[in-house]
Amino acid sequence: MDYQNDAYNSLKHSINELFSRFQAPEAEWEKARILANTFPYLDFVAHLSKTTREKVSEILKEIADDKPLHALLRSSLERIAALCAAGLNPGEIRVHAFTVYSIIRLTRPELVLETGVSSGKSSAMILRAIDRNGRGRLVSVDIGDFSGATNGGMLDRPENATVGWFVPEQLRKSWELIIGDAREILPEVLPRLAPLDIFIHDSLHTYEHMSFEYKIVQKYIKPGGLLLSDDIQHTKAFADAAAVFPGPAYAFGTFGGLILPNGEK
Repeated sequence: MDYQNDAYNSLKHSINELFSRFQAPEAEWEKARILANTFPYLDFVAHLSKTTREKVSEILKEIADDKPLHALLRSSLERIAALCAAGLNPGEIRVHAFTVYSIIRLTRPELVLETGVSSGKSSAMILRAIDRNGRGRLVSVDIGDFSGATNGGMLDRPENATVGWFVPEQLRKSWELIIGDAREILPEVLPRLAPLDIFIHDSLHTYEHMSFEYKIVQKYIKPGGLLLSDDIQHTKAFADAAAVFPGPAYAFGTFGGLILPNGEK
């Protein structure tokens, strides 16, 4: 499996340079324009979405031009920018929210399950994609404790904010947030929720926990559905899962995806 690290590092350089020219939150939407013209990234998302580079680029331009979304998220993006200025390390290049938005817009799932919410930035983008699709819902599982989400001594939230604080009320109608440990919650809710169209791991990034989530969700994902994972660079869990996975596997830098085979799982 090719992680396309050269292309990823080139993209990282372009995005870091972007933030020297634009102020947040405008820089956030300029990221989408850069992604819309980055062929290795477009091909990665196209593989997972079973579509074309051109279609992915169109969706990314849709985000870049989505003025209602920009207005809806402006204050929250400004709060994150203030946290970063105070010392929060946002980590890598933070484009996975655009990745999942694009995949959801292009595949039009009925049910998405994610683990790990934190501020809820990715959740908000998923919910906007669902809103624009006019169908689907998101179920999110989060342990509900920011104490493990420290970067550079800062928490991924404004003072007194709760898990999912980034998600505006206008996007919450298709959202179910479950607070609890995924190791306890997933065995309980997966039989009720199945079949899943898409599962997204973005919770605890240890080998044991990532492997647990990858393994337990597979039989509950529809044939042809997707198992997606952020922060795959932290351990070998995704690489090991991909090595034995019966379907296609793709990765780009810190984000990976597995496609459930259409036959017997």
